[in-house]
Amino acid sequence: MLKKITRVANLAFFEFFGQENCRNALSAYRESRGFSSLNGKKQKLVYSLLKAGNVFGVTDRVLNLRHKELSNIQGLQVYDKHVLNLMTNRILDMPEVVVDVNAPIRVNVLVPGFAIESISAGFFGVFNVAKFAAKCGFKVRLVLFDNFYYDEQVFKKSLNNFPSFSTLFEEVEVEYIGARNEPLVVSPFDGVIATVWYSAYFAEKIQKLVNPKPFLYLIQDYETAFYPFSSLNAFSDQTYKMNFNALVSTEPLLHYMLQFKGFSEGRKFVSFNNACSSILPDWESFKKAKETNKKRFVFYSRPAVNRNMFELAALSIIHAFEEGVFGDGSEWEFFGMGLGDVEIKLNSNISITQLPRMSLKEYEENMYTFDLCLSLMASPHPSIVPFDLSSAGALVVTNAFETKNSGYFKEISDNIYVAQPTVNDIVNSLRVAAENVDKIEERYERAQKVKYPNNWGDVWKPEHEQLLYETFRG
Repeated sequence: MLKKITRVANLAFFEFFGQENCRNALSAYRESRGFSSLNGKKQKLVYSLLKAGNVFGVTDRVLNLRHKELSNIQGLQVYDKHVLNLMTNRILDMPEVVVDVNAPIRVNVLVPGFAIESISAGFFGVFNVAKFAAKCGFKVRLVLFDNFYYDEQVFKKSLNNFPSFSTLFEEVEVEYIGARNEPLVVSPFDGVIATVWYSAYFAEKIQKLVNPKPFLYLIQDYETAFYPFSSLNAFSDQTYKMNFNALVSTEPLLHYMLQFKGFSEGRKFVSFNNACSSILPDWESFKKAKETNKKRFVFYSRPAVNRNMFELAALSIIHAFEEGVFGDGSEWEFFGMGLGDVEIKLNSNISITQLPRMSLKEYEENMYTFDLCLSLMASPHPSIVPFDLSSAGALVVTNAFETKNSGYFKEISDNIYVAQPTVNDIVNSLRVAAENVDKIEERYERAQKVKYPNNWGDVWKPEHEQLLYETFRG
């Protein structure tokens, strides 16, 4: 009985707080490191629970350690099948699937776990692909397959904060199967859309049961690069060898996949641009804000997300400040936005302070107040932030990466400056951009000419509709 209780506690612990948060907190606990080594409230809460549990002698038991038997063996971790499945996103332990010839024919969009209060731009892409498929005449079902807290009424109410999703439940079905109380029922003619690398394993499982057609892989970044060379790196990269057609976010990411991942081998693939979120006010309002306020610098600060290159960005800003790019700093305000509670010291009196996490509405309303932005991305995907800010009249410094180059950004906006991912090159780009910050009329005119969709109605083209038909009805 105790063994069963321990196993349930272990499962609940990892799934509620998230595997990455648990891994970081567990590492800090075992190595006797404190809060300073952790990022985010969840990691710190897990660490606190582990420390508190240790006081009562239960932490080791929850971690699957036989405390009394192994107390003299330092650092021993016991693994079983359940723990290993949790650590690998359950790719070998996907939900049960039942084929029913009487079930309606649907396109199943596989949605991983999320918290609606901190939902990211990637989920905007997922939900809008679902809406687009429904608009194309397919019966669409969002399948929430991860085990996470889900309350349908709370979710419906929260969607009102995102105008483009307010009618989501009227356009598609939503089914939560994370608790695995019932299998996923599909028809022999169903289609599947994978939306994150580990959902591709579930898509492959469903597709093999229903028909030999490919599934559709929504690829919004090269996700293998999220991990160092490791099991997850290998598991993720294996998905690009499965039987799928691909809907790929942005041209440089598609070109990267074509060049390095062999996408041309019998697959159909189309790129698309995730709509940015920007509101450019009328000229008089824009001009007044620039004349009456200090210049505002904002840094896309996500220390917990490796691909945003926090250390490189922070060091580049400090070097730029020391080299006088911002004068003596008295005419500027410095902010970070993103994830993490951090402060970056520029000198003894001036720091970059992290803005509170904003709702989408607050984000859209505040973007035009920024003058200069640094947003880095160690990926062939450009991210949305450079397009958000440049469309709102800010000057943005970002980085090149393989197929993502200055020519690509130049075609979209002259408000974007592209640097190589080195401190010297980023500092030089910040210097050039800062020298042009006061040209507010020119910035405004360039913002009006940005060649990037600002709403999802402008994203979808006939080639995207054709890809859906060829994948699900071909």
